[in-house]
Amino acid sequence: MIYESAMIEQLNEPAKKPSRVVVIGAKGFVGSSIVKQLTEKNIETLSIGRLEVDLLSKDSAEKLSNILKENDVVVIAAAEAPARDFSMLLDNLRMLSPIISSARQVSLSHLIYISSDAVYSDSMRPLVEESETNPISLHGIMHRTRELIIKSQIVDELRVPLFIARPTLIYGLNDPHNGYGPNRFLRQALNNERISIFGKGEELRDHVSVDDVGRLISEAVCHKSSGILNIASGKTISFRAIAEKIVFLTNPSIEITETPRAGEMPHNGFRPFDIKSTTEFFPNFEYMDISEGLRKLVHDKKCSS
Repeated sequence: MIYESAMIEQLNEPAKKPSRVVVIGAKGFVGSSIVKQLTEKNIETLSIGRLEVDLLSKDSAEKLSNILKENDVVVIAAAEAPARDFSMLLDNLRMLSPIISSARQVSLSHLIYISSDAVYSDSMRPLVEESETNPISLHGIMHRTRELIIKSQIVDELRVPLFIARPTLIYGLNDPHNGYGPNRFLRQALNNERISIFGKGEELRDHVSVDDVGRLISEAVCHKSSGILNIASGKTISFRAIAEKIVFLTNPSIEITETPRAGEMPHNGFRPFDIKSTTEFFPNFEYMDISEGLRKLVHDKKCSS
């Protein structure tokens, strides 16, 4: 079933560097990867973290307005995630207020919002950008509400081109969430702990490297992309298979243990993606294969220890 139009438009063709990119949430897991990729492209980038502007403080709108310049590209990668309760959901919505206020005072060239695949309803069919967005988790509700607020208050009102990125499960160095999957499994293995999987670890999920997220966003910046893009590799793998790969890459003596499930498998144990939009609009981009990505993650983790 098809819902909202998500067609991507490349407003810069060929791609070209913007005058400046301001990354809000630049010190976070995804934000720092975006900054790294933009910097490698020699794009002038301003990193805004909580120390520079606390989006929940009373003076945040004034501070941000004084920072932004005409024709800036703004990337919103700031969130308190995952949103686990109603209070966190409200705080995440409040964080948009200074951004909207600043956008009304400074004419932005382009806006990019880092959302999540949690906005989608469960489906046994591969998800596309037009798939139903009727989330049941607070995290998904938070991101979907943010998308709608940004569209209403900045895109429709101020006519700023908007690119929404909806990444699936992200793995990579410096993940702060210890999320179930590659990040947690590797921490357990490097600590010589057992790797614990839920049930038999049979759920099939897509995983993307945080480096790939940063690379795609940097491409969207240069192309001045508008529309919606799922960031997913298009390939699914079981959590058990990931655990086995990490054991192979770290310590073959590490044991994988099965933990009884407390409830139903998330997303019915299956969440595939059709990545035709990435192929069509970013034809030179290739996702890192999960095996290669895990090898890189293990190498980077050991080098940083």
